[in-house]
Amino acid sequence: MDELKNDYIINKELSQLSGGLALRCGRMLAVANGLLITAKHIDFNQVTEQTTEQYPVITEELPSNGEELLN
Repeated sequence: MDELKNDYIINKELSQLSGGLALRCGRMLAVANGLLITAKHIDFNQVTEQTTEQYPVITEELPSNGEELLN
C-alpha cells in the first residue's frame, strides 16, 4: 500500500485520469458531489422510523427477502 502511494507513475496517471474526467463531465461531477455531501448528512435510520410510523400497514404486509425466496 505504501509503495502504491509513493509510486510517481501511478499518481501521475490517476491525476491525468481525474483531470480528464473533470474536463469532460465537470457539471455532472459537481452535481454528484453535491448529492453525496447531502446524503452524507441525512440520517436514514430516522427516515425509516418515520416511514414505519406513518405507514404501519404497508410495512407489515411486505414480505422479507427470506420469505420471498421460499415462496
